[in-house]
Amino acid sequence: MQSSSDRGRGRGLCVAGQYVENEDTIYQPRGEIEAMVATLNREQWDQTMVDLILINPNVYFSLLPPSPPPQVPNSPNWCTCGKCRPMPTAEESVCCGMRPETCTSESQLFSLLCLTETVLAIAAAARNDFLGNPLHLANDRNRELRCCSYRQFILWQYGRISAGLRGGIPSCCVWKIRTKFPDVNDRYVGFLPHRFIN
Repeated sequence: MQSSSDRGRGRGLCVAGQYVENEDTIYQPRGEIEAMVATLNREQWDQTMVDLILINPNVYFSLLPPSPPPQVPNSPNWCTCGKCRPMPTAEESVCCGMRPETCTSESQLFSLLCLTETVLAIAAAARNDFLGNPLHLANDRNRELRCCSYRQFILWQYGRISAGLRGGIPSCCVWKIRTKFPDVNDRYVGFLPHRFIN
């Protein structure tokens, strides 16, 4: 008969096709783990890898060879990340300062905060509520999302929004935002000095 503490625990963890009942056997020193792995035959090794990847899919991605991030051809000489494009003004000619593999425009946090429509819609609703602006349906949804994305970037990087900070958005990030929320006529306002981002 099972004790009450054993009920509902299932079959334990599957290691190399074998279910391990005692959790203490899972947490072993590295040397013992290496010795156990060395005894696995090819079939056991393959099954263990499949089980491990099913439990933690990040293992699969860690096994893939790194792919070089795409670079913008003819990126400007002021760009270090390789993803910036020429900008019309000196104020807009800013790079994130990172290497190609760590470019800010490729970070998961940038994607979450500045490119996720749900996050941007909530940020816009909160801003409208704070300012007492009525909610409205934008004629140009992508323009609204771009503007909100610029504000999100500034808040994320600088902690506040004030006139003139939009020039501090790196070109790589501006173009990532423009690519995600394009203007149908490919016309963008760009940086306007001393203008509060609306």
